[in-house]
Amino acid sequence: MEAGFDVEGALSRACDQWEGLGGRVKDCADAGADPASQLRLDNQAADRATSSTLAVTHYVRERAWNIARMLDHLHDMVFGTASGDLRLDYSVMYPLMRAALEDSAAITWLLQPAEQQERLRRALRILRTDALFLVQNHARLAAAASGSPGIAAEEAERVEAHMAEEVERTNIHFAALATGIGIDPDELLRRLNTADPLRSVYGEQSVTFVSWKLLSDLSHFSMTMLRHLSSSRPELDGAQLASVSLIFFATEINRAVADAIVLMEIRMSAPAANTAS
Repeated sequence: MEAGFDVEGALSRACDQWEGLGGRVKDCADAGADPASQLRLDNQAADRATSSTLAVTHYVRERAWNIARMLDHLHDMVFGTASGDLRLDYSVMYPLMRAALEDSAAITWLLQPAEQQERLRRALRILRTDALFLVQNHARLAAAASGSPGIAAEEAERVEAHMAEEVERTNIHFAALATGIGIDPDELLRRLNTADPLRSVYGEQSVTFVSWKLLSDLSHFSMTMLRHLSSSRPELDGAQLASVSLIFFATEINRAVADAIVLMEIRMSAPAANTAS
């Protein structure tokens, strides 16, 4: 970028893509996976290993629907003014943008491997991580709440005991599932961090990964940060630093969502329509 660059025009064009990309990813999720698609075959392989349904397909679709919701809210927020001017509520936009980037990278990471076994290994890791975070954090909440003013000790203790049982059932379920499809259960014990899919797909030095890290920081409200973003002005038509960095963020989100859409279309389509590996 250089002096004379149309910052508002570039920002408007990048943000305006959210409507079309959101519609495309929602269409993929709404359509679901063809019965003969690779994703449905992944789901069937997991289902055969246990009496409980893992629903690999549903996990991908839920994250895709979440991308669509985030992009829809972002587009409406930016362009929903009667005057037609861009409305940039940064402190609200940053968490939504981070969520869209995380979901997109997670879908790409899940669907990227050509081998079914590796796709299933990744699906089990991410699902087990989500499940354990849910039950373990609720157990911690109940333990911390016990004896707190306004919370009955018996109520907290019952929730804590219930969540301890949930942890045990979760471990048993995923261990049986992994064994049934030929995956070492110990592999599932490795915690999957939110950053791992982004780092694996795009690399730690990529604009996408750095954008995600900065969006994560910006999602925690800081008056000092926001004030600096609005007062600092690179030599780009006097534009705020916040507007310039938003172009970078929006561009990387658009790239990540497009990547996820491509793989969803490949893995969720019938073999006759899918010639990619």
